[in-house]
Amino acid sequence: MSSFKKVRPSLPPDTRIGVIMGDDVKFKAILPSELDESLISWSGEKNGNGETITITFQALGNRTVTTEYAGNDIVDTTITVDDATGVGETMWGLLHPIRALSAAALRDEALAYAANNEASLGGGLRNGRADAARHAYWNGIMTIDWDAADAEGLATAHEVTGLGNNSPHNETVMDLENNATGRGLVTSATMTRAQLDNAVRAALNSGELTILDEVGLNGAWKGLLKPSNL
Repeated sequence: MSSFKKVRPSLPPDTRIGVIMGDDVKFKAILPSELDESLISWSGEKNGNGETITITFQALGNRTVTTEYAGNDIVDTTITVDDATGVGETMWGLLHPIRALSAAALRDEALAYAANNEASLGGGLRNGRADAARHAYWNGIMTIDWDAADAEGLATAHEVTGLGNNSPHNETVMDLENNATGRGLVTSATMTRAQLDNAVRAALNSGELTILDEVGLNGAWKGLLKPSNL
């Protein structure tokens, strides 16, 4: 990752920065210009001093980066570290030829679900509520028609391919989270599409799904992970 992740006081609530394990993330403290940069310090994942710091994340889950000024805690930033490893989508299809026969149809069904219901889902076919719902629905129908293990296998292979094509890492974390939530919404192999739709919408409206803040203030918060009900 080449650009800085900006941190400053008053981060939006319930937001996180999404990275992939192994990422070298550059952080920059945005403070009033009259403050002395030499009094900025960092702790949590890595200790350091000065306006910027680079941290390599090697552990999964939510991590904390704390920024202090003159010994006073001013920002606690939550970093969600995820992983997408294994074969890509094409190889997965070759290894699972029977599942591959219906994979394209299930993908297209999920795409149509999001496109046809964009308004009622709350808009945002890219990184918004409709996108989150699409990934959850896609993983849900794969789990119903196949099983959770194969649904996870293809969904993760899709993200591995995306990373190989330079997909933004925060988008990958968003998708991985929504994929997992979608699989978890399936209560039985006899669950209907209508029942899954209701479950996806309930998860969307309760904030169980993840979206990206694509608005931001002067770009500072653009790309933060946040609950789907914010």
